[in-house]
Amino acid sequence: MKYPLNGIVVSGISYDDKGLALYKGVDLYTNEVLFLNKIGHASTEKAKYLAIVHALGYCVKWKMGNLMIYTDSHIAISWVEEGKANISDLRKTKETLLVFSLFKKAEEFLAKYKNYVPVKYWNENLWGDNPAKF
Repeated sequence: MKYPLNGIVVSGISYDDKGLALYKGVDLYTNEVLFLNKIGHASTEKAKYLAIVHALGYCVKWKMGNLMIYTDSHIAISWVEEGKANISDLRKTKETLLVFSLFKKAEEFLAKYKNYVPVKYWNENLWGDNPAKF
């Protein structure tokens, strides 16, 4: 089955699961990388959550309410639906200051826009690898 072409697919990665984390978003129609960001020390799931929030912000900024956002993380999707991520395992250190700041901004943004566009699960069994995968 051909994967969806209308939307943004996101992914994240963390090296050593608590080390340097990155996330990115890809336009499904053009395969263009729309954004790619380093976020400091966080888990892969936290990076994917922030990628969804960034994609939502992209859709709001460019008034793209007709798109879908996809990710391969049920956990990140549930955090977006709840309006905040579980960061209870993160300690405040100089390496995590940026992450804490991003999570605070994400919560404020989601309070207003979490339902702006649907966030759906990227089904790798049907569609193959997530095009944003690292």
